[in-house]
Amino acid sequence: MAVLSEILALFDKWPLWKRMKEAPDRVDAIEARLAALEVAPKRAPGRPCKYCGEPAGRLTASEPDAIFGDLGVNRETWTCQACGKTEEILPE
Repeated sequence: MAVLSEILALFDKWPLWKRMKEAPDRVDAIEARLAALEVAPKRAPGRPCKYCGEPAGRLTASEPDAIFGDLGVNRETWTCQACGKTEEILPE
């Protein structure tokens, strides 16, 4: 057993061995983070809000424009989920 303890003492001086000893704990932590990400609701970021800058804008209404509606252009209303302000745009 004395030889085995000496070999383990030599391994402890080797940087790669230290990383290999830490690997199981790191893998467990990574698996836990991955599981949390898989459970989290998947929601794509929205349109950036021109008022607060958060990517939380959602399309809440779309109707034909008063001037260009005959040409198929719709006026869109975007509402920011972060600050609650709305913005009306004509899409390009």
